[in-house]
Amino acid sequence: MCNNKKKILAYFLIFFIFITDSFSQDDNILYFMHSLPQANITNPAVQIECPIFIGIPALSSIHAGYSNSYCSYNNVIIKNNDTIIPNISYAFKYPNSRQYINSELHLSILNFGFKNKRKYYFNFNIQDKIEAGIIFPTNLIRFPFEGNTAHVGENYNLSGLRIFGIYYREWALSISKVINNKLTAGIRGKILFGKANIHTFKNNIFLYTSSDIYQLNASSDITIKTSPIDVNINNSHELPEVNFPENISVKNFLLNGKNKGIALDIGVLYNYNENITFSASILDIGCIYWKFNPSMINEKSTFEFNGFYYNPNTNEFEGIDNLIDSFQYSYSFSTNTLAYFTLMSPKFYFGGIYYLNDYLNSGLLLRNELYHKRRITSITSSLNGRYKKICGSISWTVINKSLLNFGCGIGLNITGFGFYALSDNLIAAFKYKSVRYTNIRFGFNLLLGCKKAALLKKSTPTCAAYRDVDEKKIRFQNWLSKMKKNK
Repeated sequence: MCNNKKKILAYFLIFFIFITDSFSQDDNILYFMHSLPQANITNPAVQIECPIFIGIPALSSIHAGYSNSYCSYNNVIIKNNDTIIPNISYAFKYPNSRQYINSELHLSILNFGFKNKRKYYFNFNIQDKIEAGIIFPTNLIRFPFEGNTAHVGENYNLSGLRIFGIYYREWALSISKVINNKLTAGIRGKILFGKANIHTFKNNIFLYTSSDIYQLNASSDITIKTSPIDVNINNSHELPEVNFPENISVKNFLLNGKNKGIALDIGVLYNYNENITFSASILDIGCIYWKFNPSMINEKSTFEFNGFYYNPNTNEFEGIDNLIDSFQYSYSFSTNTLAYFTLMSPKFYFGGIYYLNDYLNSGLLLRNELYHKRRITSITSSLNGRYKKICGSISWTVINKSLLNFGCGIGLNITGFGFYALSDNLIAAFKYKSVRYTNIRFGFNLLLGCKKAALLKKSTPTCAAYRDVDEKKIRFQNWLSKMKKNK
């Protein structure tokens, strides 16, 4: 009974990592909302006006998202009257390509920041991150519908099916410095503690159909590594047993610090002139070394399918038993417990802001992510505003061959208590069957010393609302005196 419980826990852990596919990607709309402390997540150079902020523990930043490069629900499902049927023709839309579905769920446990008189800004953040995804070849989807006759005499490549899942804790410290009136730079160092991982390092599958007798030859070579799952092989021709280690409790799992890693973020803000500010950042340059209960599974096979036939004399199919035996002994499994590295998925942001007036600016952002050797690109345009204790943004994002991604964000600061909520695709809440990309982030902060900071000349060159405060104050006093004379 105990072993069964361990097996169930092991499968549940893998399922838990991948169930987050219903939730991806750090929000693009957040990148230009510089009055929010969490904007520092996407660019470590960003500083807020308030001298001190304290995130409400476990509630300062909750982020979830979803991204699908291949399809939406409406692409693959057709409703005919009351009947729901698959859209088979869609399987042939992107031949010989690789698509992805990826996700992430982030929870900030502890987050605070402060600035000093020397124009340094410090931000400390502890986050739990769960990220998962799958990359798949479209040929794998097409094959059941078109069969092998269309590829007689050639190797049909079904390689590239890869699954990924990771759960880790991130301790991050960022330092931002106002170098001069034009340039602000920031850097963030991160220590990573891996909790669980599954990673497909190799998946090669080929099918060959001979042109003379239509014999089908299949070969595969697959390598998957995982931690902290135990993998046991009793027979190389049988599926491995997967178990959760008996010596690991839930507490030990959550506090496990043996799978260490490091990562680095770099960001800059550059004031081109009083109306234009450029910004750029590179995030998640790093890796994790998995040495706590690692396991590797390797599968290799070569299989020849000669078919089976129906015997009209006996009214039976013959050759099936031989076919099953041949298939079972065509593949073999091997395993080892060597430690391994996994790389993070680096992200690059480049954007620009044009200040329309003291309270309103427009932004344009290019984001690229290298997701397990596949580049994911998005472009976001936004209109960002701020008035007194309210900031807001509306955005439009192009990603995954989808244009219907209209986002909105809002932040409130009420006597030192701040709340914010934002999403890159609000349409998802109303037309979820057409969604290929969406996310949401919200949280609560304590913002201290903001009123005092508002009376001073702003120390960072990123927000027009706080530039030339002294000059604006004089203009306001002159206007007020003029109004009194007119009375």
